[in-house]
Amino acid sequence: MSNLQNLPLLEDLKAVSLDNLTKLPEKIGICLMANKSGYVYYVSKSTNLKQYLLNYDLSNLYQNNIYKIHYLLCNQTELEDIEAEYLIFYTPFRNQDKNQIDTEKIPNSISLSFHQKIDRYLEICNLIDKLEKEKEILKKDITNHADDYKQKNGTNLTYKSITILTNQRKIWEYSSVVKELETKIKNLKKVEQKNGLAKVVKLSLYSTIRGK
Repeated sequence: MSNLQNLPLLEDLKAVSLDNLTKLPEKIGICLMANKSGYVYYVSKSTNLKQYLLNYDLSNLYQNNIYKIHYLLCNQTELEDIEAEYLIFYTPFRNQDKNQIDTEKIPNSISLSFHQKIDRYLEICNLIDKLEKEKEILKKDITNHADDYKQKNGTNLTYKSITILTNQRKIWEYSSVVKELETKIKNLKKVEQKNGLAKVVKLSLYSTIRGK
């Protein structure tokens, strides 16, 4: 593969289930371990995909609801570059162990200049946004897996020292009468704010950052 910017995505790769790893080729390649939702849990490389995965500890994959191994064959010279491309694109959870945030190395923002503080603030915002998106993906998969476990076993799923409880949240649809009242209250608040009938009890300073 000559153009690393045009690598096939997960859905375009060949794949085998965890129960059919013997069907993997004994060739050089990259493997992506993904769940049913298409979330890539781990990316790895090997000079022999079949032997590598037959010797892999699958228990951790089953625990994380991984059911397929997607793979891409390549040559030895491309191996590390292609793995790096997939790691950047999918940011797999399991690979993050190598890049965990070291809280002891977080800079002291108090000593930064004003412009450095803006740069650091934007860096933190981007990091939080990225982590929140990954958190929601993981939360959904964990909830579904825990609920399936509860339905099959009649008890909550326990992992290490934590118990994952699943419950159903009621989503209500109200009558037109309630909706009309909500709209009236909302409009009445605006009228009181405009006419000075509503009282400002506290001012809170905030900033809005626009642009890239």
